[in-house]
Amino acid sequence: ATINLMFMSHFQDVSRGHFTVRRLERQYGEDAVHAAWQALQAQDARVREARRTFHASRAD
Repeated sequence: ATINLMFMSHFQDVSRGHFTVRRLERQYGEDAVHAAWQALQAQDARVREARRTFHASRAD
């Protein structure tokens, strides 16, 4: 029963995210939402790299 609850919770979260993106696409257009998503991914990659570099420099 616990596994089923975990899967159900996961897929509800995925569904919520999917329909949020769909709503934003209808409101702002697919291209704008896609561009915003790509910008967020690029920002996340920069933050992750900065953290990795910071932690690597502290390990020395």
